[in-house]
Amino acid sequence: MSFQDLERGLGERAPLARDTAINPGAPVPRAVPSPHLLPDSVQKVSANTAAIAKFVDLLGGGKDNPTLRNRLHDLTESTREVLKGSTGDVKRLNEWKLSPSDRHHRQEQQKVAADFQRALETFQSVSRRSAERQRLFVERAKASVDAAEDRGASQETQQQISDADADFQEQLIQEREGEIAQIEQGITELNQIFKDLGQIVGEQQSMIDNIETNVISVARDTRGASDQLTQAHAYQRKAGRRMFCLLLVFLLVLTTVLLAVLL
Repeated sequence: MSFQDLERGLGERAPLARDTAINPGAPVPRAVPSPHLLPDSVQKVSANTAAIAKFVDLLGGGKDNPTLRNRLHDLTESTREVLKGSTGDVKRLNEWKLSPSDRHHRQEQQKVAADFQRALETFQSVSRRSAERQRLFVERAKASVDAAEDRGASQETQQQISDADADFQEQLIQEREGEIAQIEQGITELNQIFKDLGQIVGEQQSMIDNIETNVISVARDTRGASDQLTQAHAYQRKAGRRMFCLLLVFLLVLTTVLLAVLL
């Protein structure tokens, strides 16, 4: 379940018999974001990224073929869509106001955002590597076409074969260049998301640091107050013993005086 599912649930209308009890001026309740809704997206992105990395390693090798490239393209695009869709969930989670004392949930907020940021960073790194491998293929294909044209210039039959090969290579080059452009566009789009997430994580860390500072300060003040109470209690006990000694001396003196008078 995602935040979109929660929001759709809030948007469903109740039966008409209950509509008369609704206050038109009342604010519409917002779905409470939960940090437990995003780990599934993070896991999916991580698993997809690992599969994409394996496909990228096969580019330019003996197992490189149109099926592989199509699977790589589809998986890259679907993963990018998951990242773009989940970014809104992360932002809404960060915008949900928690009380200063709710340190546990604030730490959960930060962990979810940080995990998502790392998954995005890994995906971006693999996407760049994919673009580099595709670009290397394009460079090699262009060099191969140029070499074929040079070799086929002397004989007509070879020229015809070279022309067919050249057309095929040109088609592959155009496909790869289109894929490279799409990957680079996706990287640019996600770069801004990555910056936004970095800012979110930084803000959350600052909040947690402030809370920890306040907690330490309160604990220090509490220890100080406890020490003062202990000192006051010790002083009170000493004062009580001193009063007892004075009372005992007074009673001894009084007893001595009374005995002297009676005798």
